[in-house]
Amino acid sequence: MGSTERHLSDARKSHRLISEALIRWISGHQPAAEHRVWFLESAAHAGTILDDFAEPGDVVFAPSGADPRAIGYDGSLAEPGDEIVIGDEIFVHTQDYLSIAYQAVAGPTVVRVTGPHDFEVFLEDAELARREGVFAEQLVHPSVVLADQCALGLPRASPTLDRVHVTETGEFRAGPSGPVIGSIDAPPRTWDSLDTQGKKALAAVLDATLTDEAHAARPWLARYLTTLDALRSLRRGDTRSYRVSGFGGRLVDGLPLDLPEDATAPLLLWAEDRTLLYQPGDSRWFEVGKDAARLVELLSVSNGDVAAAARRAVEHLGLTADVATEALTGLTTRLTTPRTPVTTS
Repeated sequence: MGSTERHLSDARKSHRLISEALIRWISGHQPAAEHRVWFLESAAHAGTILDDFAEPGDVVFAPSGADPRAIGYDGSLAEPGDEIVIGDEIFVHTQDYLSIAYQAVAGPTVVRVTGPHDFEVFLEDAELARREGVFAEQLVHPSVVLADQCALGLPRASPTLDRVHVTETGEFRAGPSGPVIGSIDAPPRTWDSLDTQGKKALAAVLDATLTDEAHAARPWLARYLTTLDALRSLRRGDTRSYRVSGFGGRLVDGLPLDLPEDATAPLLLWAEDRTLLYQPGDSRWFEVGKDAARLVELLSVSNGDVAAAARRAVEHLGLTADVATEALTGLTTRLTTPRTPVTTS
């Protein structure tokens, strides 16, 4: 590889890593919390954070010119209408949830729940998707990132606090709307704070009782947020209209819609000429046949229990118990065997 090609490759890699870190900070969702993302409002705190708090591998965003070790930015992402610029390539706009339905998505956009009214509309959109399989068009646009998903219903894989918002005054918050968890002068004793990082990450704009009640009444919200991520990913290279298992219908005829499914279980999507499985943990895609997809769906609504899935296969697919058990056992083995993912274009 020549020097020009190497430079371009390094630039693309740097752009991708910065974008991924920014998305993690915005969404509050990081399946494997290996590194922490810091977002500093003030350049004055950059040296202290980098010297005394950030660990190797952590990513620190700070106002441009603050410290050469940090990723410099101009602007803000805290309030609707804010914009942030990183270098010459990354431009991100912020919008409140209610307004996004009335505005075209013109580029990378952060959508934030900024209060009870936003949250109410978010729940209405989620219920429409669950009931009829209709997803708000703006939310599945590939340039949109829904902020604070950890507070909207998406469970976290680690209790470690993996994003820290440092305010102008040096307060540490679990996200820009999260509770204060310490400060530069009085840091937290531990970063293991699942509660503050998760459902309380919107504490500054939503009452905890409101979110607790919403999550309890809609245990499928995590699955809904996973589906939005999957559909956004598909939209980057696939123009087909996909249906999603558990939202407005099932691939298996007669299978109830309200059966519980784990947010980490494979997600089944199908179009007229293609059936896909999405693995939420590592965001990989696999193309499968319709018969295998039906068995995956039965496994998903049975929480991976082969015996329970086999009983459903007898009821809904007309298979014998022995044939169903054998097929489901083989499928379970294949699902847990590393495979080469397919592209979604």
